[in-house]
Amino acid sequence: MKTTREGHDPIFRYCSGWKAYLLLLLLALSFFAPGTASLPPTDRDEARYIQASRQMMETGDYTRIFFQDAPRHKKPIGVYWLQVASVKVFGDGDLQSLFAYRIPSIFAAVLSVLAVFFFGQFFSNSRVAFLGAGILSTVTMLVVEARLAKADAVLLASIVITQFLLGLLYIRKFDPTSVVFKVVPYLFWFSLAVGTLIKGPVAPAVFVLTLGALLVFDRDRRWIADLRPVSGVLLACAVIAPWLIAIESTTEQSFIVQSWTEDILPKLISGHESHWGPPGYYLLSSLLTFWPWSLLLVPAVVWLWRGRKTREGFFLLCWLMPAWLALEVMPTKLPHYTLPLFPVLALGVSGALSDSTLLQEVFWRWPARVSWYLWTAVTGVVVLGLFTIPVYFGSSISVWQLASIVASALGLYYVQTKSTEIGGNRIGLGLFLIAFALPLFLAGTFPALSNFWLSEKIANNEVVKNRAQDARLIVVGYREPSLVFLTETNTLLASPGDAAQTFGDSARAVAVVREDEREPFLKGLQSIQLNCPIVSSVSGFNYSKGKWRELSVFARDRCEKQAQNNTESEIN
Repeated sequence: MKTTREGHDPIFRYCSGWKAYLLLLLLALSFFAPGTASLPPTDRDEARYIQASRQMMETGDYTRIFFQDAPRHKKPIGVYWLQVASVKVFGDGDLQSLFAYRIPSIFAAVLSVLAVFFFGQFFSNSRVAFLGAGILSTVTMLVVEARLAKADAVLLASIVITQFLLGLLYIRKFDPTSVVFKVVPYLFWFSLAVGTLIKGPVAPAVFVLTLGALLVFDRDRRWIADLRPVSGVLLACAVIAPWLIAIESTTEQSFIVQSWTEDILPKLISGHESHWGPPGYYLLSSLLTFWPWSLLLVPAVVWLWRGRKTREGFFLLCWLMPAWLALEVMPTKLPHYTLPLFPVLALGVSGALSDSTLLQEVFWRWPARVSWYLWTAVTGVVVLGLFTIPVYFGSSISVWQLASIVASALGLYYVQTKSTEIGGNRIGLGLFLIAFALPLFLAGTFPALSNFWLSEKIANNEVVKNRAQDARLIVVGYREPSLVFLTETNTLLASPGDAAQTFGDSARAVAVVREDEREPFLKGLQSIQLNCPIVSSVSGFNYSKGKWRELSVFARDRCEKQAQNNTESEIN
C-alpha cells in the first residue's frame, strides 16, 4: 500500500533508521510518562490490580490472585507478575511505590508504538509507518492506559506483535528458506501465548477473527502451513500450561470455571456490571477514544478500503473489521475494548494524510462532514473541560492547565483555518498540537485535584495517617479499592454494625464513616456502651459513584465508656 507523497516530503529525512526509533521513543515518553508518578491510584480496576500484586509480595504466593481475602479469578497472572517484577527492580523495597507498578504499562505502550513503526514498513512505506506510530502514541485511550497499572497497554503490545507476525506470514515478504521465515511462526505463537497470559481469550479472539476473515475471503490458503499450527500450538501450551496447572491445583480446579462463568460469559450475553451499550457505541465513542485523530476516521477507512486488493491492505482490513463488528454486537461495552484495533486506524490515518488526492476527494463528502461537526463538538467539550474541571473541584489555575488550553486552542484554530487548504501536513500539525493538551493536563493539573482523589485525602488525613502501627483502619460506606492500597491490606471495609463491634473490640482502631452511615454506626457503639466523638472529617468527590461525600473520623482511644445506670430495687 503506497502513497502519493513518497520522496517529496521532509518527514522522510526522519522516518528511517535509528533516528526514527529515537524520535518515536521521545514522542511516546513525552505523552506517556509525565504525571505518572504523581497521579494517585485510580478506581477500580487499577487499584485492584496493584493491590493484588502487592499482596503477592506480602504473602510470597505468586500463583494465586487475591484482593484482600477475596480471590480474583477473572484475569490470568501475566500483568501481576510484570508488576511484581517491576516493583522488585524499581520500587526500592516500597510496596506502595505506585510508579513502579505503572512501569510495565509505560514500557508496553512504548513498545506498541515502536512495533507499529517496525512492522508497518512491511505493509506500506516508511512514512506511513512512522506517522502511524506517532499517531498511535498520541490518541486519548493509549495516553490514558499507558499511565494506569492495568492489563490493557500490555495487551496492546502483545496483540500488535502477534497480529503483525501473522500478517508477515500472510503477505509472504520473506524467502521461505530464510532463517527469519522459519522463526516468525514460533514468535507468533509465543506472543499469542503471552497475550493469553495477559488477558485470557482477548488476544486469541482477535487472531481467530482475523484468521477467519482471511480464510473466508481469500481462497489462497497455502500460507496456513507456514503458521506451523501443530508445533506452534504445542509451544503456546508449553508457555501457558505451567501456571494454569498450578492455579487450578491450588484453587480446587475453580479458576477456569469462575473466570468463564463470572467474567467472560456474562460479558458475552449481557451488559456485565452495568456496562451495557447498543451497537454503534464504539463508532461514537471513538470520537473521544481516538481523539484528536478521530477527525480523520472517514479518510482513514477509505484509505484502508482502497488498499484491499493488496495482501497488505487486505490483512489490515481483516484485523480491523471482524473484531470491530464483534465488539459492536457484544452487549458489554467499555471504551478501551477497541484499543487493540487502533494500530490499524493509526496507519489508516497516516495513509490518508500521506495522500493529498484522497484527502481532497473525501474530506468534504457528507460522511466526513458529519464526522467533522461531531469532532468539533467533542473537541469543544474537551477544551471546555480542561478549564472547568479544575474549577469545579476547587483547584486554582495552574501553568499546566494554561499550557493544555493554549495547545488545544492553537491546534483547533490551525485545523479550522487550514482545513480549506486540504493538505496532510497542515491538518496533521494542527492535530498534533491539539493532542499535546491531554498529557499536559494529566501531567500537572489532574493529579493536583485534591477533591477528586477522595481515597488519597482519607489516607492523608492526620488521624488516619498517624495512627499507631497496630491500629486497624475500619471504613464504613466507602469501599473503593484504592483506599486499601493507600493504607493497608487488612483495612476493614464493613457494614455499620460489624464496624462498630470491631471498633469497640480494638484498643486503638480508627474508623472512617460516611455521613449517611454515621447514625447506625453510633447506635452500634451505644449498644456496647461506647461514646465516641468525631475527631476529624474528610470530604471529596467519589468519582466511581459520581457523588460528593463527607466522612467522619473516629479514634478508639478518644472514646469513653458510658456509665451504666443500674437501679437497685428497693426491698420493702
